[in-house]
Amino acid sequence: MKREARDFRETAPKPVKRIALDDSNPRRRLLAIILALAVAAGAFFFAFRGLTNVEPGWATLEADGGVGMNVSGDFRLQAELGAGKETPPAERRKLTAVYSKAAREAYTLYTTQENTADVTGLWYINHHPGEEIQVDGRLYRSMQKSLASGNWLYLGPVYETWDSVWFSREDREAEATDPRKNGEQADFLAQVMKYIRAGDIRLELREGRKVCLHLSDAYRAFGQENGITRWIDFGWQKNAFIIDDLAEALETAGWSRAVISSTDGFIRCLDDRGTFTLNVLADAGEVKQAAQMEYRGPASLLMLLPSPGGSRPYGYRYRDGTGRTAWISPENGLDVKPADGMTAYAEEGGCADLLCRFLPLLTRPDATDREWSAAAGDDTALWLAREGKLISLGNKKMTLVSAE
Repeated sequence: MKREARDFRETAPKPVKRIALDDSNPRRRLLAIILALAVAAGAFFFAFRGLTNVEPGWATLEADGGVGMNVSGDFRLQAELGAGKETPPAERRKLTAVYSKAAREAYTLYTTQENTADVTGLWYINHHPGEEIQVDGRLYRSMQKSLASGNWLYLGPVYETWDSVWFSREDREAEATDPRKNGEQADFLAQVMKYIRAGDIRLELREGRKVCLHLSDAYRAFGQENGITRWIDFGWQKNAFIIDDLAEALETAGWSRAVISSTDGFIRCLDDRGTFTLNVLADAGEVKQAAQMEYRGPASLLMLLPSPGGSRPYGYRYRDGTGRTAWISPENGLDVKPADGMTAYAEEGGCADLLCRFLPLLTRPDATDREWSAAAGDDTALWLAREGKLISLGNKKMTLVSAE
């Protein structure tokens, strides 16, 4: 039986309903038009005033919606305006333009949901197996890092299955597609993982930023039968790579007075002039602040939780408290929970580098403290939340202040 996956793309706009206008009272209609124009003029005035009256200091910037679909909804950009040679309004305009362009480009490169014109991103690769494709240098670099840490990229069909659970709104909806509760979904995952372990899928990275997605005849036939088009995907790890691309765009434009954070726990601080504060969270049934951390930039930080809290999109919690995490094992495609939270800090490298260090342990429930400490190395601070406590396993010492 062909397996259908739920679609989480933005719904298409509904057809416009045409309503006939009443022409029996032209004077009233003229007054309504004049009133509408006055309201529009007022709105334009206040919008223009908001762009020109920008106070110096730290501000939250948003991407320009006019660039099209972009990733900025997953991120928060905070920047200090007015500390440079230009005025705060001028800096805001320039930084917004840089951020908007980078956010749009990241969407086109990493989306698996739609084809974007003239961009050979993940969608294009997934729909052209067996072809040599030249890709953007940022996407090529991300693929290199991901493949160096394991088979995560090949879990596209697995992530698509779990998406249906993570984004559910009620238990009955989640149970219908939960591989731990639904036998058909469990069988599907088991078959997918069998193909992955057997090497029936392989992304070849060639010189000159060229890639080729190889699928065996058997796996391709299985995919056609089950409606698989998402062969490779970064899944929940995607924002670790994207935030590094966004940070690079700001730094290339000469900007360092900024902090970028994602809704799912990836942080890039570009500023080296002061001390910053981070609330460390843990999830032992509910999300709570476990401690507070002070750090200096520039730095990359991870604050990862196993289940959703607030705007964190990956994960689901049933009414009985049972959670489904985004930490998927590359061995069996099922979720694991080795800790109630993980916080890491490093002054060198990006969020993707930091994440790839710990992915093999984050997706293993039996990882030992010694393995965690070895992965942290000499340059990384690391804490795991377990049973209401924060355990320091990193070799770079930093102090946490208890939240109690």
